[in-house]
Amino acid sequence: MARPKTPLPEFIARFQVLEVLGRGGMGEVYKALDPTLQRTVAVKTVRPDIDRPEYLERLMREAQACARLSHPNIVTVFEAGQDNGVVYIAMEYLQGRNLSDALEAKAQLTFEEKIRIICKVLEALQHAHNLDVVHRDIKPSNIHLADDGAIKLMDFGLARVLVADTLTASGNVLGTPHYASPEQLKGETVDRRTDIYSTGVMAYEMLTGRRPFEPDNDSISSVILKVIQQPAAPMDTDVSRMLPEIEAIVSRAMAKSPEDRFQTADEMRQALSAFLENSRAKISVIETRSESTIVLSPGAPAQSSAWTPVPVTPAPSRTWMWLGGTAAAAVVGALLVASSNRQMEEPPPANVSTAATETPVMAVPAASETPTAAGTNASPVAAAPPAKPETKTAATSEPVAPPVAAPLGARELFAATDTTNIAPGIRFRLIQAGVNDAPMDVDPAGEFRTGDRLRFAFESNIDGYLYVAQQGASGNWDVLFPNPEINGGRNAVKRFEEYEVPRDDWFVLDANVGTEQVFVFLSREPLKTLPGFERPVKQMERGNGTLIASLQSSVASRDLVFAKDRAPIKGQRASYVVNKAEVGKAVTASFSLTHK
Repeated sequence: MARPKTPLPEFIARFQVLEVLGRGGMGEVYKALDPTLQRTVAVKTVRPDIDRPEYLERLMREAQACARLSHPNIVTVFEAGQDNGVVYIAMEYLQGRNLSDALEAKAQLTFEEKIRIICKVLEALQHAHNLDVVHRDIKPSNIHLADDGAIKLMDFGLARVLVADTLTASGNVLGTPHYASPEQLKGETVDRRTDIYSTGVMAYEMLTGRRPFEPDNDSISSVILKVIQQPAAPMDTDVSRMLPEIEAIVSRAMAKSPEDRFQTADEMRQALSAFLENSRAKISVIETRSESTIVLSPGAPAQSSAWTPVPVTPAPSRTWMWLGGTAAAAVVGALLVASSNRQMEEPPPANVSTAATETPVMAVPAASETPTAAGTNASPVAAAPPAKPETKTAATSEPVAPPVAAPLGARELFAATDTTNIAPGIRFRLIQAGVNDAPMDVDPAGEFRTGDRLRFAFESNIDGYLYVAQQGASGNWDVLFPNPEINGGRNAVKRFEEYEVPRDDWFVLDANVGTEQVFVFLSREPLKTLPGFERPVKQMERGNGTLIASLQSSVASRDLVFAKDRAPIKGQRASYVVNKAEVGKAVTASFSLTHK
């Protein structure tokens, strides 16, 4: 019997409900208005009949943990809470459709576009896994394809709690077991490799048009038995027959034993990127023969790809300690490592004139790119190759389109000379002590060991207010900037003035290992809530987790654009993050860093 529809509430917490976006087994999703920030959000609620206190408590913990995930391919969670007994999660509002609907509608995506979508999901998973968050419900319906081409992974937090408990005493399976890993269906302990398995199943379906395990006589239990016991049928497509390497990659991801799969999401992404780079010419021949076209969204023109995947070496594990006892230097390495996972920038929607990128790319982002936009669910749109100057021939009187100006990237946005409308941005450098303490810029993706001496430098492209905090394994936050020994203890920074931390000294890596979480915030406007504004700091201060969460949610990750110097330029190697939003007043970033 169908559950009766609940009446439309006027408000959920402070959010004004506008309309119902969907109803499902877990609850409702509403389009709503955040009156505080005057932005449209999606508010997801949980069924009121799921009223076990311990269940809701776990759900709240997961939702709040996932609110700290900040990645361009993960839907941004703004807030989680309870209102009159209803658990809700407020997140960014996305327009478009999910991948499941696109596959059912037989949307014609090229083989290369499908690989790129998978790579984007793997990038999102790597970010989450670095923060010890496992999704547990990867499937096409949880992958959102925005109207502007953005790829977003949804339902973190909800998935971990609700899907983890699918095989309970009730015997009911929540959702579908088609994408669940064998260990998940057997009720065993699962880790990040369960997401890799599910991504492999989704890749199989995307590349073949069918799921690897279908039920016998509509029996869900037969699917569960097949997932646990049987190998998937051969992919048997034009591409897999000519290029068996792709089937080897998908089959490895779908291995029954977690030990036989890719051990990290980034390892699988690199395998797909390398395969695509080495096989693009053959794939083009196959798809030309099959007369494939690219239709990512209504009206999107077919394009040829100029994308070149750049394998990203997994960041080494490293922990940092302040010389003198205060945990510190994690920040710049974390910042730069994170930006290396989002190295290439993508063009904005066509109607955004203030944002641009370095390299024109396809409508679906590449594995090393970062979706960005101004005031929308950011993502690239198809970018045509440069056109020849307008000419006319005897065969036609139609003019050829004039050349399109090369779009700007993060470096150009950072260095813009128009100070009246500059997009706020930060430039980072990581510096290591070499022979005789000679400073040298280093790539944070390299390996660092106990005893290495490092410092980092920040440079702002606006007169603004900088705040940097670091969270160690203890869960406590420490403020790294403002610092009593730098800038007179003030958080105000000058445009294009570099601030080294620590000044005239080094951080020393100690023997402790673990994960450091780092938060960086640069504001164009003064905020009294930040230390160093009303009074200079006199000592190292403890960070405020509530403040950090509020600042983090104030800037949408889709508005951020990243760039990274792959080699030193005049002895310096830097990374950049810029908020290209048209009304951007601040730029923020959250990163993690580990060390061996």
